[in-house]
Amino acid sequence: MQTESEIARDIVDNRLDDDTKTYIKDMSFEDVGSLHHGFGTWIRNTFELWQRPAWEPVIIDGVDCAEDHPDAISFRIICLVHDMLNGL
Repeated sequence: MQTESEIARDIVDNRLDDDTKTYIKDMSFEDVGSLHHGFGTWIRNTFELWQRPAWEPVIIDGVDCAEDHPDAISFRIICLVHDMLNGL
């Protein structure tokens, strides 16, 4: 199973065209969350994040906020991709 950093590196090195790299690179960090539904869904499906071992739900106001939830993992990967593209 690939780590989050390995997935992010694979995405940056092998799976994004130059226009998409530029689009993500030029986003402010505050806007990165807007990628959750499209790009995040692609990450969750492509890297089978729903197939990882089950997480222990942490329900806050009716929302699963567990750090190991696939949504949380894909968001961290998106942030890593953004950082990598910006040389951070």
